[in-house]
Amino acid sequence: MRTVFFAIFPLLIAFSSYGQLRQQLIKNWKKTDITAIDGSPYYDQETVNLDFDLNFFSPDSVYLFNNSRLTALPYRLSADSILALSGLRLKIREISDIKLILESLESEGFDFRITFMPKNLFDLTYTPEAYKSKNGQVVFS
Repeated sequence: MRTVFFAIFPLLIAFSSYGQLRQQLIKNWKKTDITAIDGSPYYDQETVNLDFDLNFFSPDSVYLFNNSRLTALPYRLSADSILALSGLRLKIREISDIKLILESLESEGFDFRITFMPKNLFDLTYTPEAYKSKNGQVVFS
């Protein structure tokens, strides 16, 4: 009986962490940075300025918002934190309440690391334009 317990125990731990990973992933994520896997920056402005959101809204579907288009895509998350999304295989390197880091696995000469922030936190960084009123107070528009 003890042998059976020790054989099943690692599986229980793996499945519980897999469920937590899936729950942490289900959010609306905004791309904040893209670099090479070693952390060096890209100098191609088209790559750097690429702007998109990933909204993981269910355990198997994600919305990609890019160029004012919303596209529904299926995804698959494996127990070893590999995310298969639209022909890409990405490794989840870090996931928390404030950050998601994905690295490409099988790319043809274009290895990248993408950093995401939850969209609700990203939108807080907006600062409205300020001006001074006639009485000297700062007013935000």
